Amino acid sequence: MKSLTFLLIISSILYADISYSEYKNIKNKQYFKDYIGAVGIGYGWSNTFNKGIHQTELYCSPSNLALETSNYLSILRKEIEKESYKEDASIEMILMFGLIKTFPCKK
Repeated sequence: MKSLTFLLIISSILYADISYSEYKNIKNKQYFKDYIGAVGIGYGWSNTFNKGIHQTELYCSPSNLALETSNYLSILRKEIEKESYKEDASIEMILMFGLIKTFPCKK
């Protein structure tokens, strides 16, 4: 039964954004932490791709810093503390805003 519950939770996460209101209830769950780590890795690959084709990066983290799940979770928490988000705001987008503000690109 636990496996089925886990699969249902993960499948719902895979097909929909997590809202800020949902985040409040699941922020300490391991599956949520793993999910945010995966979202962060995806953003990193997007940046690598953009850089490789000479397009603008979304954010510019230092080259000597390997971002990990704990970094993404910290950035997400800090962004939520600094800004006022609506209950239906996407946690994935909030993370992106946090990355952009934490690692702005030089113009």
